[in-house]
Formats: sequence, C-alpha cells, structure tokens
Amino acid sequence: MEKKLNNESQPEIEMLASRSALIAEFMGCQKSDYMDSIYVMNYMEHKPHYTASLMRFDKSWDWLMPVVDKIMRTKIGDGVEYVAYPYFRTFGMLNEETKNPMVRFHGFQVFEAETLIEATFLAVVDFLDWWQKK
Repeated sequence: MEKKLNNESQPEIEMLASRSALIAEFMGCQKSDYMDSIYVMNYMEHKPHYTASLMRFDKSWDWLMPVVDKIMRTKIGDGVEYVAYPYFRTFGMLNEETKNPMVRFHGFQVFEAETLIEATFLAVVDFLDWWQKK
C-alpha cells in the first residue's frame, strides 16, 4: 500500500528527498532559476518542475525506468582496458524465506523490499551513491 506523504516521519521525508535529488542530478536535471529547491525535469516531455520531496522515483515505473536505462548504458571501469556496464544481475528474484523481490546491479549489493519498485529504487540509489563518490 502506498504511503501518504503526511504519514511519513520528517527523517523519512528528508531521506527520500535526498535520494530523489541524487537521481535528478544524475539524470541531468537542473535546479530552477527562481527557486533552488525545485528541479526542472528536463528529460521529461513537458519539462515539469518538482521539489525533491514530491518526485516519484520510488513509486512510479514511469519515473524510475529512464534512470535504470541510463545506468545500464553507463560505462564503468577504467575506460581503456576495462569497460563494463552495470546490468541487472538480479531482478525480481524472490527470497525463498521472505518471498520479497530482490534487485541488484552486477557487482553491487542485493536489495530486498516488499515491492519490486522499492527494491529497484534502493539498488538505483546504491549505484548512484557509488557513482557520485568515484
């Protein structure tokens, strides 16, 4: 069942906003000229404006799949002798004990959650945390 923004604690809202901002920046979204907390979703058809806390990467495949597609087309490695792509190593496989779906990109941690989109979102954030630090 989808959580309502009003029912989430302030730390949960801030963490989700931080993760959404990380994704928006990876996707090349620019902060609005008139308000620093608003992102212009320039890869979307009508270039809508959203605050990070209202982005839907964690709830909508329409939002998340373009991010997954970009990640899977991103070259990793040294770029000269070793080039790889972070393809899905596990996608939707169920944990036999919990029956929860699991997701991971090749070479990265496995994420398990109650829903497939949540596990995918967590795997995306994990990759982008690594990508940002490299």
